[in-house]
Amino acid sequence: LTAPNGEVGINRAIEHKPALVLCDMMMPQASGFIVIERLKDHFNGQIPIIMLTGNDSDHQKRYAEFLGVDEYLTKPIRPFELFQVLKKYISFPS
Repeated sequence: LTAPNGEVGINRAIEHKPALVLCDMMMPQASGFIVIERLKDHFNGQIPIIMLTGNDSDHQKRYAEFLGVDEYLTKPIRPFELFQVLKKYISFPS
């Protein structure tokens, strides 16, 4: 599933309960921080959330970790590296 903004992403995640959420920090209508906070609360931390962002600020990373993000990745990232992180949380068919 994809979403055009953070608010729609939150609603789609609540409706469909995905195995994992991958979100950016800077999104219209609801930032990645709001997405983390609302989904961690709604699902009691049972769905991993990975933030993929161009912001490599230690302050922003610490805040995301405080909210419960499972991984904080910075762009650019190689597809293989992203895949390795995703494999820690979900299984892919062989």
